[in-house]
Amino acid sequence: MSVKIALCTVPDKKTGSEIAARLVEDHLAACVNIAGPVTSFYKWEGALQQGEEFQLVIKTTDDKVNDAYICVEDLHPYDVMEWLVMDEISGSDAYVNWLTTSVN
Repeated sequence: MSVKIALCTVPDKKTGSEIAARLVEDHLAACVNIAGPVTSFYKWEGALQQGEEFQLVIKTTDDKVNDAYICVEDLHPYDVMEWLVMDEISGSDAYVNWLTTSVN
């Protein structure tokens, strides 16, 4: 089973905490880190935007990443949310074993 890391920004720490708790409670992620605040620059509706967000680092597995996406999408307030999945993740045997055990 391969490890995946998904990145997702949220508008505030409360939203991030709610999403993180649900993912871990439902065994869709072994761990979610909330970093921030971070400053994001992006174009939305043709105009440059700058805003403060929090970054979620979601640690999951290949067989749970789609269910994690559905869960986050259900709880997320943005019209278009960030969802980037990093493949080819490697780690220590002990951590990867803990992670895969945590989501199963």
